[in-house]
Amino acid sequence: MDERGFYELCLGEYRFEKTEAGALYSRAGVLLTALSLLGALCYGLGRIDLLPHLFERVDIFLYYSATITCLLSLAISAYFLYGCILPRAYPSLASMKEWQGWRDKYRKTPTEGGKQTTDEPDLAVSREMLSSIIPLLAEAQAGCSALNERRRKHFQRAVFVLGFALIAWGIQALFHLLLRIQGK
Repeated sequence: MDERGFYELCLGEYRFEKTEAGALYSRAGVLLTALSLLGALCYGLGRIDLLPHLFERVDIFLYYSATITCLLSLAISAYFLYGCILPRAYPSLASMKEWQGWRDKYRKTPTEGGKQTTDEPDLAVSREMLSSIIPLLAEAQAGCSALNERRRKHFQRAVFVLGFALIAWGIQALFHLLLRIQGK
């Protein structure tokens, strides 16, 4: 693979990681909506009138256990979601203004006894810029990849714990229904 091909590879990977960062924010919005909805459903099924009977009946104890488990799972999931959407500084290359300044400075710098080494000075500048930008681009891509991987792990944990909250809510709803049928 020549230098230009490697540059294209690094640039493509860098763009992918930056796009993935935006996609994680979109997915986090969906998860935040699910957290809110499940929290509202759990709250809607909550009852405090049965608290005096908490340790007297097993079904009431299981009902409150499921409610507490659901609420704790939602809180833990929200914590992991926060870890996913927490703003982070992604590594990037210098601004285009700085690169243009570098190009202008390089053009003015005499080489090999004050003469350009090629008949086409812009080609020499482009080659030198390409060889200078590739390591920076590869380093920025690696940094973006590491940040995205951490954010992905937080997102996956948030979804996993939200699954526990959903199961706990299902148990809460089942016992809520049973208590309603019993007239409690």
